[in-house]
Amino acid sequence: SDLLMQFPVNESTGQRERFVVVDFATRLYIPYHPSDIMMFGTTADLLTYWSPGLCGPEITFEVCEQFGEMLQQPTPEVVLCRSYLQRTGTRVTGDLNQWWRMLADRFVVIDRDMIDLFWPKYNYNVDQRLGMLWDNGNMALCHFAQWMQIYSRGVMPSVTLDQLRRQNVHDPLERDQSDAAAA
Repeated sequence: SDLLMQFPVNESTGQRERFVVVDFATRLYIPYHPSDIMMFGTTADLLTYWSPGLCGPEITFEVCEQFGEMLQQPTPEVVLCRSYLQRTGTRVTGDLNQWWRMLADRFVVIDRDMIDLFWPKYNYNVDQRLGMLWDNGNMALCHFAQWMQIYSRGVMPSVTLDQLRRQNVHDPLERDQSDAAAA
């Protein structure tokens, strides 16, 4: 709760306090993708967040190679966050700039090693704190250091979703698609 006192939420958001989420699965370049592995906040805020309307049986998720196709998938984290934002009065634009503003204004992202999080669902034989394939490309995670930069408005996304849509999932950010096509 010290973090919540250090970073009070703006009352205009309608939230009582920020949501605290872990870096693991909080994506920098997938709009509205905070981690759903662990979320801390007030009971009232959490009940609102975790009470979206039902999606129906027609929702399916497919593994995609293209980043643009993946963005169209009904990823649970994205469905929950978009629904919450819309239900609390935010007009969701779907762009990275808005997502980073939402991270800055409504969340605190903590590193999983700050709380010794052990998450055995994935490859727990690999120490995830020693660097992950996902941290440098379009699937990059948002760590506490990046969140602090976003919070202080010190950085904005260096790429656009239009640039990312043309990439494959896990491509590096600096990859130029015209160079890749020529290779």
